[in-house]
Amino acid sequence: MTAGQSDLQAPLRDLVSRQSFAALLPHARSSGGLIQRDALIQEISRVYHPDVLVQVEDVLNGFLDASGGIATSIPQSQSPAQKRDKPIETYLESTERISAPSESSSQSSHSRVSQNQAAPSARALMFVALSVGAVALSATGLYYGFNPSASCSEIADKLEPLSSDTSEFKKLIADHKTACAGDPRFLVQEAILRNSEGQTEQALQLVGQAIKIDPVDSTAFWWQGHFYYMLSDYNKSLIAYSRSLELDPKNSGAAEGKGDALSQLNRSSEAISWYSEAIKLDPASAYAFRERGREKGLRLDQYKDGLADLDKAIQINDSDGSSYQVRAYIKTWLDDFTGACADLKKAKQLGVKEVPNGGSTVSIDQQIAEICK
Repeated sequence: MTAGQSDLQAPLRDLVSRQSFAALLPHARSSGGLIQRDALIQEISRVYHPDVLVQVEDVLNGFLDASGGIATSIPQSQSPAQKRDKPIETYLESTERISAPSESSSQSSHSRVSQNQAAPSARALMFVALSVGAVALSATGLYYGFNPSASCSEIADKLEPLSSDTSEFKKLIADHKTACAGDPRFLVQEAILRNSEGQTEQALQLVGQAIKIDPVDSTAFWWQGHFYYMLSDYNKSLIAYSRSLELDPKNSGAAEGKGDALSQLNRSSEAISWYSEAIKLDPASAYAFRERGREKGLRLDQYKDGLADLDKAIQINDSDGSSYQVRAYIKTWLDDFTGACADLKKAKQLGVKEVPNGGSTVSIDQQIAEICK
């Protein structure tokens, strides 16, 4: 198929042998993967002439069922040798600028797509990339295949609604661990499993790999924030949650995560503002009401406001023992020991066994004995 276009044979063979090509596989025919495509073009621009880059980009666009790109913006006057001497932008640094192509570059890309549709040989190169890529990447364990019934993307779809402690979840991870090592969503799910097994540092490594492959996945950054939080690295947790929220401003969980990290950093006023933001994004979040009430009532001595938040949290979810426990403490500061006693007993009924007490914990039975006497 490339006999008439010998200048593409070597670039395509090189292309599909690269680790960064694996990042495109989950996006085949999805109209997505644009950031990964542009990063790959940037990577090979250090080696090949800009005219070749334009043709390769057309192949990738056919593969992704996409348009646009950055190949035409690479200076035509520079030779590959000159470009190799010029520092290339890093993957993450380039994502902010290439996420939205300019109007002129968009028009140029549409023109190239039209020419591509009129040239069957160019379209055929897409299938060369697919078939050669399958062989090259399967040898490294990165390629899972494009069979729609058994793609890594579909495996991730099956994993996401499952609990990590189920046998089905564990089997899916074990069966596809090698084949889906280049799929960012699968890596996040594997990270969740490792964390549930007590391997939080390994979970962090896996989610870090996922972020390198797809640096604009809000969910991956959320889990990174969660894992850092579990390791008591609250500053890094805050950074990760903030990035998650930047990528998805409607992510109420990321807003709650920022509140949690700020609370641990003793920045209560800021924590309250982020719990309030989480409530705006999700008015039915009992967790955000509970934690905002905790900060107000137990950190800032705003007892009545804190009590109102705990009342709302329990109204939303009356089966959360922690909400009753926190409300009991606030009631003691308001001298409502009868109400506090009732809340502690309810918390015990809902499964709470230990409660905080002066920097340590005591049994809830001991706390009930003290409050209810």
